Amino acid sequence: MNDIGVFTTDSGVVIFVNKELFLDFVLKFDYDELLDSSTDLLNLDYWNSVIDNFNLFDVAIIVSPGINTGADYQGSGIYKL
Repeated sequence: MNDIGVFTTDSGVVIFVNKELFLDFVLKFDYDELLDSSTDLLNLDYWNSVIDNFNLFDVAIIVSPGINTGADYQGSGIYKL
Protein backbone atom coordinates (compact mmCIF):
# COMPACT_ATOMS: atom_id res chain seq x y z
CA MET A 1 0.00 0.00 0.00
CA ASN A 2 1.38 3.42 -0.95
CA ASP A 3 -1.12 5.65 0.86
CA ILE A 4 0.88 7.93 3.20
CA GLY A 5 -2.29 8.58 5.21
CA VAL A 6 -2.40 4.96 6.42
CA PHE A 7 -0.60 3.82 9.55
CA THR A 8 -0.64 0.89 11.91
CA THR A 9 -0.07 0.59 15.63
CA ASP A 10 0.26 -2.43 17.87
CA SER A 11 0.10 -0.59 21.17
CA GLY A 12 -2.59 2.02 20.64
CA VAL A 13 0.01 4.77 21.05
CA VAL A 14 0.81 7.12 18.17
CA ILE A 15 3.48 9.82 18.43
CA PHE A 16 3.76 12.70 15.98
CA VAL A 17 7.07 14.54 15.62
CA ASN A 18 8.05 17.47 13.44
CA LYS A 19 10.18 15.77 10.78
CA GLU A 20 12.93 18.37 11.15
CA LEU A 21 13.30 17.36 14.80
CA PHE A 22 12.85 13.62 14.39
CA LEU A 23 16.47 12.60 15.00
CA ASP A 24 16.75 14.86 18.05
CA PHE A 25 13.51 13.35 19.41
CA VAL A 26 14.64 9.76 18.81
CA LEU A 27 17.91 10.39 20.64
CA LYS A 28 16.00 11.62 23.72
CA PHE A 29 13.10 9.15 23.64
CA ASP A 30 12.86 5.64 25.14
CA TYR A 31 9.60 3.81 24.42
CA ASP A 32 10.12 1.33 27.26
CA GLU A 33 10.53 4.24 29.67
CA LEU A 34 7.27 5.74 28.40
CA LEU A 35 5.41 2.53 29.20
CA ASP A 36 7.16 2.03 32.56
CA SER A 37 4.45 3.26 34.89
CA SER A 38 3.01 1.57 37.93
CA THR A 39 -0.09 3.74 38.26
CA ASP A 40 -1.12 4.95 34.80
CA LEU A 41 -1.16 3.74 31.24
CA LEU A 42 1.87 5.92 30.48
CA ASN A 43 4.71 7.35 32.49
CA LEU A 44 3.60 10.97 32.09
CA ASP A 45 6.50 12.34 34.13
CA TYR A 46 8.89 10.77 31.63
CA TRP A 47 6.84 11.99 28.63
CA ASN A 48 6.79 15.54 29.99
CA SER A 49 10.55 15.46 30.57
CA VAL A 50 11.07 14.53 26.91
CA ILE A 51 8.68 17.06 25.40
CA ASP A 52 10.06 19.87 27.56
CA ASN A 53 12.93 19.89 25.03
CA PHE A 54 10.59 20.85 22.18
CA ASN A 55 8.09 23.53 21.24
CA LEU A 56 4.40 22.91 21.91
CA PHE A 57 3.44 22.03 18.34
CA ASP A 58 6.51 19.93 17.46
CA VAL A 59 5.57 16.74 19.33
CA ALA A 60 2.22 15.13 20.13
CA ILE A 61 0.96 11.81 21.47
CA ILE A 62 -2.36 10.03 21.01
CA VAL A 63 -3.27 7.18 23.33
CA SER A 64 -6.16 4.84 22.65
CA PRO A 65 -8.86 4.78 25.34
CA GLY A 66 -9.19 1.02 24.73
CA ILE A 67 -11.63 -1.39 23.19
CA ASN A 68 -15.36 -1.12 23.77
CA THR A 69 -15.08 2.56 24.71
CA GLY A 70 -17.10 3.79 21.74
CA ALA A 71 -14.13 5.74 20.35
CA ASP A 72 -13.19 5.37 16.68
CA TYR A 73 -9.57 4.85 17.72
CA GLN A 74 -9.73 1.85 20.04
CA GLY A 75 -6.21 0.49 19.97
CA SER A 76 -4.03 -1.64 17.75
CA GLY A 77 -4.94 -1.86 14.09
CA ILE A 78 -4.67 -0.13 10.74
CA TYR A 79 -6.00 3.43 10.49
CA LYS A 80 -6.31 6.08 7.79
CA LEU A 81 -5.99 9.79 8.44
